[in-house]
Amino acid sequence: MGKDNLDFPNITALLQQTAEAVEKKKKEPEEEQSQLNDIFTDFNFDDSSSTEDDALLEDVIPFEEAVLLQQKKQEVPRWIIITGITLATSIILLITFMFGVSPLMYAYYLKKAQESLEQNNSQKTSEILNKSLFYYKGAPDEVYVNFAKECWNRNRLLEAEQYLNLIQNRNFLPMFNIYSKVFIKKFDLKSPMDTTDYLEKAMGYCDLMDKSGVSAESLYNRAEIYFRRNELDRAVDYFERARSYNPQDPAPYIKLRRLYLKLNDFEKALKIQISLDQLESAPPRDAEALAALGQIFIAKGDYKKAEEFYKASIKKNPEQPEMYLQLARIYKRENSLANVDLVMENYEEYLKRKPNDPYVLTELGYMKYKKGNIKEAALKLQQSLALNPTLPLTHYYIAKIYTYIFNNHNYAIKEYERAIDLYQKQASLNTLADTQSLIGQSDEMDLFEVKFHYAYSLYNNNNFEESLNLFSVLENNPDKLSFVDTVTLSYNIANSYLMNENYNNSIEYYNRLLKSTKINENQRINLLNNIGMAYNMMNISDSAATYFWQACELQEDYLDKAKQDFIKNTSKKPKLNFKRLFSNASRILNLKDYVEWEILTPEKFKSSIQ
Repeated sequence: MGKDNLDFPNITALLQQTAEAVEKKKKEPEEEQSQLNDIFTDFNFDDSSSTEDDALLEDVIPFEEAVLLQQKKQEVPRWIIITGITLATSIILLITFMFGVSPLMYAYYLKKAQESLEQNNSQKTSEILNKSLFYYKGAPDEVYVNFAKECWNRNRLLEAEQYLNLIQNRNFLPMFNIYSKVFIKKFDLKSPMDTTDYLEKAMGYCDLMDKSGVSAESLYNRAEIYFRRNELDRAVDYFERARSYNPQDPAPYIKLRRLYLKLNDFEKALKIQISLDQLESAPPRDAEALAALGQIFIAKGDYKKAEEFYKASIKKNPEQPEMYLQLARIYKRENSLANVDLVMENYEEYLKRKPNDPYVLTELGYMKYKKGNIKEAALKLQQSLALNPTLPLTHYYIAKIYTYIFNNHNYAIKEYERAIDLYQKQASLNTLADTQSLIGQSDEMDLFEVKFHYAYSLYNNNNFEESLNLFSVLENNPDKLSFVDTVTLSYNIANSYLMNENYNNSIEYYNRLLKSTKINENQRINLLNNIGMAYNMMNISDSAATYFWQACELQEDYLDKAKQDFIKNTSKKPKLNFKRLFSNASRILNLKDYVEWEILTPEKFKSSIQ
């Protein structure tokens, strides 16, 4: 009891001190208040539950020290905390390195190696690639193969082989694949002096690949080899097989599209393009695909659709000279002056990208001639001639300028003969340039058309016998004469007979033409006059007078219908010939003065010097 009386005041005093301390700490953070509450909870003030140890503690240790001691009991040792944090950090860093930093560093150094490869620094490239290997968690053989493929893509074939030679597993299938591709490309790039059979080496690696079973890769490589050997049917077969082994790979489809176009199998090319478009991994239609579709629709005769695809291809890639050339040829199909501007525009775009193409310079020169810009025409033809003086087409167009612009038939005849001679020599040697257009027409010179204009110049140069021979050759090949109608040709033959003094034949041709519904009244007047002259030259005066009179009557009729009081745009020759026949006129010395001497030409684009 005495002990109890002594304890109460001590506890009361302690509580009072504690209360004062709490009052002072009112404004401390909530965390400290919570901690203090926990301390009070730890000290049990219930007399019924107090023990002898508690009484001893309260007598020996002041309350503040007890509180500090209790806090210390609750603290975790610092070395444990530091060790735990260090261990956790190490684990996190290791995981990050393995699954995050390592792939990033591999990609970084691989990109640097590729950049170094572009800079042609082989030693630095190898050093950087070795750094990338440190961060690569797979087999190094895979890295070497992938980098060899990068070298192959850049035509760095020597480096590609060097990296392939570093591969430890000599039965590594992807290595055989890249080796095969390297040797195929070596064949493409080899010099004429190199006699190495690279395709045979490439085929050997395909055989090694097939030891593990036929694969899409080996089939694809074999197809490429046969294509380069110009065994196109076998190339098609292997590309088709490669496609069946890996139907989702776009590469065989693209190659097949090119091959079918080359083989002029446009229906199959179109089917392949449709199948390619349906693939899950189908590439978007690029400039090449759009150009191929343009070519397909050219073959189908749908020029409007072909034009749309060519324009779309140019939009994707404006730096395709061939697309401008094909557009020009489409517009050139319509032989009209309205399309000449479009043809010239596309030729000029082509020449911006290929300025030294003599064929296109020649064609552009001719378009300038059609537009009447003779100075520009002559300049372009001269540029073409300087680049290649053996193009028949260039000499032909120069000849036409002499014929129809300068009326210098001597020079024209020389150029026609030069054009024909070059054409025949080149044809005999099978060295004619392959300028076949995609629209089924050719930029090659049309020999029959040249001979027509040549005959025209011969006639105007008084070489009547030669001109008649040429016109007769043309008449015997009607299927070759898309450039001239039968009326024009027959009239020229009739005039040539007349000037060659073969009057009966000339009369026969003129009478044939009189029956044609394709001639107008003015042309009929000319025919009647010339028939009269043929009879006149044969001294059959009655028949001559009859035809001259018919010509005069028709002429009067023509003037009445035109409501003209005097001769306009009609010849004076029928009346003069009729009067001369019944007069004491002197003997005819120059037939040209009495006949309708001019012969016809299909040259529609009469030009004037600018």
